Amino acid sequence: MRSHSAPTARVSQTASDDHTVRLWDLKNTSQAARVLQGHRGPVSSVAFSPDGRRLATASWDQTVRLWDLTTAQPTWTELRGHNGAVNSVTFSPDGRRLVTTSHDQTARLWDLGAREPTSVVLRGHTDSVNAAAFSPDGRHLITVSSDHNARLWDFSGDELASFVLEGHSRPVTSVAFAPDGRHFATSSWDKTARIWVHYPALSDLIAAVLDRSQRCLSAAQRATFGLSPLPGAPDDPERVPRLVVGSDGRPKCE
Repeated sequence: MRSHSAPTARVSQTASDDHTVRLWDLKNTSQAARVLQGHRGPVSSVAFSPDGRRLATASWDQTVRLWDLTTAQPTWTELRGHNGAVNSVTFSPDGRRLVTTSHDQTARLWDLGAREPTSVVLRGHTDSVNAAAFSPDGRHLITVSSDHNARLWDFSGDELASFVLEGHSRPVTSVAFAPDGRHFATSSWDKTARIWVHYPALSDLIAAVLDRSQRCLSAAQRATFGLSPLPGAPDDPERVPRLVVGSDGRPKCE
């Protein structure tokens, strides 16, 4: 059974393998819980929106449900798209987006401001995506996976960008940002937790790795970008640089 409290701390909920979610009034514990039914598999994750007016639920039935809690009998909208069990749901700090993670090796970023919620698929992990966390400013997202890696996603530019965060040696199961947004933590089946440095501006990260990334380019690639040759640069014209951020928060290029 999984539980979560609303931002007002007046209502809490529990999610269960019996396919239901129950809403509990913490100010009146003698009152029976409201039961939210509809999922066709175990409910794996729940999250209240920041204003407490909506509840998102994820299930192994491969769907997400968005519940409107402002009515006497909560109504719901079903979000479909994943091709595997959905592991987690997380609202953005402003409540306008929702990220879902799944056994299908993807995360989905849902736009809740549209008349009909639409999603962008976040690809790159090679195993189940287990959890996700937004930065406090909502500009970045971290996803963690059973492929032993985390990924940093940046929404601040015109195009979505992602970077691999390596360091764990077993599946990574959870992630959380510090309130100031400058660090985040991941935990893993390798019996460790790691504290990572967060670069608030992606441009800072790019500047920090520019020299290293150039050294991953072949001579032909450097010529294409108008860069001067480097001694000892690889001569494989098909080589593509791979940007990796180590567990110490320092970027490197492979």
